[in-house]
Amino acid sequence: MDTTPAKLRIVFEHNDIRKLVLPSGIPRTLEELICELQEAFHIPGEFTVMYQDMDFDGQFCTSSCIEDVEDKGTLTVFQTEPIVLNLSPVEVLDIDSSIAEQSSDNSSRHSSGPQDTILLSYSGTSYRSELWPAKFQVPTFSYDVDVSLEAGNQAYQKDGTLLSNPRLRSSVLEKLAEEIFRYTAYPTGVQVLAVLEALLEKYPCLKEPGSFNGMYGWQQRIRYKMGNYRSKLRCRTFACPELEVNSRKSQASNKRGPKGIKRPKKAEVNQFPPLPPLPIGETGDTLERERIDLLNEIKKKNNDKIIGEKMERSFSYRRLEVVQHCPAVHDFMERWPAMFSELQLFTVFEGVKSTGVNLTAVTAPLNTENVKSVEQTETSITLRWKNVDATFNYTLVINGEEMNVPASADTEAKHTIPDLPSGTKYNFQLFTVFEGVKSTGVNLTAVTADTEVKHTIPDLTNGTKYNFQLFTVFEYARSTGVNLTAVTGVKSTGVNLTAVTAPLNTENVKSVEQTETSITLRWKNVDATFNYTLVIKGEEMNVPASADTEVKHTIPDLTNGTKYNFQLFTVFEYARNTGVNLTAVTAPLSAGGFRTVTQNETSITLQWDKVDDIINYTLGLNGKEIFVTATADIEVKHTTSQLTSGTKYNFQLFTVFEYARSTGVNLTAVTAPLSAGGFQTVTQNETSITLRWDKVDAILNYRLGLDGKEFNVTGSDNTEVKHTTSKLTSGAKYNFQLFAVFVGVKSTAVNLTAVTAPRNTEEFKSVGQNETSITLQWNNLKKIFNYTLVFNEKEIHVPASEEPLLTQTITELTSGIKYELRLFTVFENVNSTGVNYTAVT
Repeated sequence: MDTTPAKLRIVFEHNDIRKLVLPSGIPRTLEELICELQEAFHIPGEFTVMYQDMDFDGQFCTSSCIEDVEDKGTLTVFQTEPIVLNLSPVEVLDIDSSIAEQSSDNSSRHSSGPQDTILLSYSGTSYRSELWPAKFQVPTFSYDVDVSLEAGNQAYQKDGTLLSNPRLRSSVLEKLAEEIFRYTAYPTGVQVLAVLEALLEKYPCLKEPGSFNGMYGWQQRIRYKMGNYRSKLRCRTFACPELEVNSRKSQASNKRGPKGIKRPKKAEVNQFPPLPPLPIGETGDTLERERIDLLNEIKKKNNDKIIGEKMERSFSYRRLEVVQHCPAVHDFMERWPAMFSELQLFTVFEGVKSTGVNLTAVTAPLNTENVKSVEQTETSITLRWKNVDATFNYTLVINGEEMNVPASADTEAKHTIPDLPSGTKYNFQLFTVFEGVKSTGVNLTAVTADTEVKHTIPDLTNGTKYNFQLFTVFEYARSTGVNLTAVTGVKSTGVNLTAVTAPLNTENVKSVEQTETSITLRWKNVDATFNYTLVIKGEEMNVPASADTEVKHTIPDLTNGTKYNFQLFTVFEYARNTGVNLTAVTAPLSAGGFRTVTQNETSITLQWDKVDDIINYTLGLNGKEIFVTATADIEVKHTTSQLTSGTKYNFQLFTVFEYARSTGVNLTAVTAPLSAGGFQTVTQNETSITLRWDKVDAILNYRLGLDGKEFNVTGSDNTEVKHTTSKLTSGAKYNFQLFAVFVGVKSTAVNLTAVTAPRNTEEFKSVGQNETSITLQWNNLKKIFNYTLVFNEKEIHVPASEEPLLTQTITELTSGIKYELRLFTVFENVNSTGVNYTAVT
């Protein structure tokens, strides 16, 4: 590769675009470029690099090789979402003591002093002890509510009648709130949807009329009910720490206000466990003594067990300290040094640990305080702020450029920004930086000094001499002063008469911008001294003179989707010209109810509400525009075809009136995925059937239907997916349906009929023999079963029969010989495991 310096334009978001300078030129591989990006911009986690492909009119494509990257090119960094694992405790079975001792010995042999891991767990009791379930179970309602719901379901199944009973709805919401609180006090939107899906699946009569999925009104009611339920719990006499710390009343002491209320974060799995009470028999004083003992124990070597026990015992005390008091990082490190040892994650199987994976992480630092401008000259500004910590650096951003301020041991930090123009206002952002992680930032506005000062002294007497003294003042001190003598004019003002001709009409009058309530006009400025008058619906608006070559003016408070006639007059002194006429329109409203109604593997059908009587709409997709003309119906439908299966598409819908568009409405929709291929039976026994199928692209989610029920199947990284359905009946035929699922949309079904293996027959015995034959007898399990008798590598097929007992005589045998016989039950060409019998002639 060329070693000349290169520059790249890096786009993170539409409002976050940065420059990357590569002194050694473009790296040799894409991996090296990714490392350069991570080091330069401190990008956490995994991300994808996209480049502008000129073959597709500059659209962004995922980069697969370094040849896609050119000097002074534009790259987009797209961060991939992390996979969040929901971990739940599992019951550990008793293991032989010798294995446990061996595992303990191995652990001690591989220990490494201060690098050892301190494994902590929370063993105290809590009012919530369960994680959010994979499928929410609707609770059992009271008898009268249950009877009403069953009657409502029957009416719904009969003629689609929906159940509307406010008293019944209140009872249902109360019971749902109690059940949700078992898992979380603050359910997310996704969790609320899971509750409603389970509720409406069991009781479809409760669907919300007028809602496209029957859930919208229920979502709002559950949110309000959960708020009321939390308020009711706060009024009880017992302590509920998780709710108390989130109440506004508790914020009065630290004056954080509603913004200080803690809510579950995106990466927090149900905030488990919630804020726990102190262990039984412990107080704040006893746990504080435990903390002081920990400071001594942490200094000892090979002391992990005692440290772990004390850390576990003080868990609730430590968690309450973090949430309620929000200590600074350096204070918390001093009080709990055991919390800041290197973390290790081990995979454990049968008491044996893996080598472990190390992780070091930091929290974002606090913003600094008391940021102010303490000095400014004509070309520089000096800022001063309170130093958060002696180990923290700072980043100062001005006009999109960043300046790094190194850490300092002083209580206050000072920094001077040089080379600035005089008399100019600047907006600064100051970030605290710790280990590459920034705080949220503090904003400050400051100005540089002006080079000249002008001041007018009014109300003087004409023809009079005045003596002035000018002092420079700083704080309470002033300079020695400068003297100046000046006089007012000695001539009278005179009497003048001015007459003017009418000015010329302006040119190039056009509408350059319009919103739903305003229109912006632009025209050529005839003269810098001329004013303008704009007339609309008989009302006049004055536009003052401007020195620019073009004049712009916005007319506010207009009606959306309306045509207006304007007259523009040039005004000089008291005279105006003949005027110029212009017709312009405001932008229409955006369409409502924009949604997906159907989709298949290659098309998506969209629907939206028509805006007033407007029939023209523009649909944007992948940089292209589709023009849609509405009919007389109140709703508009449009099908976009020739799409790719199992793909997410972003649509933009604009209402078009004359030449003006609305602001637009966005919608994300997906096509149905392809159906899975290679759907077949792999193995079966008497109670289970194992199925396999080819994975569809990179889709991991599938739905398997059996006997009117569906259940989820998650694939792996393999090219095929296997699933075993158990608890089946032996010798039975089952009909399966398989769907591939992409973002909640199912493919068309693939059907498969499979059978379980039949049971072995009973009472298999010999009922007679002579020198050359043996007669066998057994119970006939079902009239549809065949049987296969195997001996001496020979097979005898016995067809199905309606007789309860079946007999079979084996002839042409040798006298006085022992024969090993095996009998298989056969159903749909599937054999049972077989039953053995020994007989002699």
